[in-house]
Amino acid sequence: MTKKIILITAAVLFAAVLTGGIAAQTTEGPKDVVSVNGTIINSDEVKREMNMMYQRAVQSGVYPNSSEIDAYWQKAVETLIGREILFQDAVKNGFSADDTAVDNYISSLTQNYGGEEALSAALKEQGLSIDNLRNDTAKYYVISEYVTKVMMPLVSVSSDDVKKYYEENKQIFKKEETVAARHILLKLEEGATEQEDAEAKKRIEDIRARIVGGEDFAALAKEYSDCPSSEQGGSLGEFGRGRMVPPFDKVAFSLEPGVISEAVKTQFGWHIIEVTAKNSSETMSFEEVEPRLKEYMENLALEAKVNEHVGQIRADSEIIIF
Repeated sequence: MTKKIILITAAVLFAAVLTGGIAAQTTEGPKDVVSVNGTIINSDEVKREMNMMYQRAVQSGVYPNSSEIDAYWQKAVETLIGREILFQDAVKNGFSADDTAVDNYISSLTQNYGGEEALSAALKEQGLSIDNLRNDTAKYYVISEYVTKVMMPLVSVSSDDVKKYYEENKQIFKKEETVAARHILLKLEEGATEQEDAEAKKRIEDIRARIVGGEDFAALAKEYSDCPSSEQGGSLGEFGRGRMVPPFDKVAFSLEPGVISEAVKTQFGWHIIEVTAKNSSETMSFEEVEPRLKEYMENLALEAKVNEHVGQIRADSEIIIF
């Protein structure tokens, strides 16, 4: 479990390095930022860590702005200090990189980028090289092995702990109400006349009558619908409340499966809607969530244990901020 988490973190870091973010490279050379027991962490490394944080934020739907750069910088520096302390402790305890695993990772990444030349070019844009990538990957593997073999055995989350968390936080395990639906849309352009509106409504009502009369919804959607979903027979898949525009949403959640709605007007035009399935809001059972919840709690406990361990080592380390 731990190895997977750490290597995913490494992959996110490299994705951030190769795509850029809030901390773009400058034309100036890297500057020393901090020394951890004599090992220098420079400004380029901090920027790369900031980019990783940026990518994580964006993936979770948060878009940091320029006013947050200082805070990101400080957080990145602290993260790198902690990581270096952990790496040094791992090496001190006899851990070293698995060269074969590192080679396999680099080979996989090279293949994904279409060859070593393409990967090198992408890295060069960020002032990096294949050697930089290899060294970073090796460091992550060392930390991964150390955390897996030394720290993870110190973490224990019992079934009672998991059950207690579930009972105290049931609200977060509640499934939202959803429907699966399909529709046919006759689009109205902005500024359409009353006559055009009436004609579109009449045409959608005629299509509805044909479906009620026994014709195939999907076939008619492919023939008449102006929505891209026409290629899937009008299917919009499954969605929760508030995902569609209000008039559409209101009707969709009021329909019983198999019922064809009356003509519905939205900002896009005239629709007819059929709900094909409904899923009511309900709380997931403990049995459903137990495996993932246990892993989540183990991750939290492991993170706390690692942070505690790093804090203890840091007290005896020489940290110099430049």
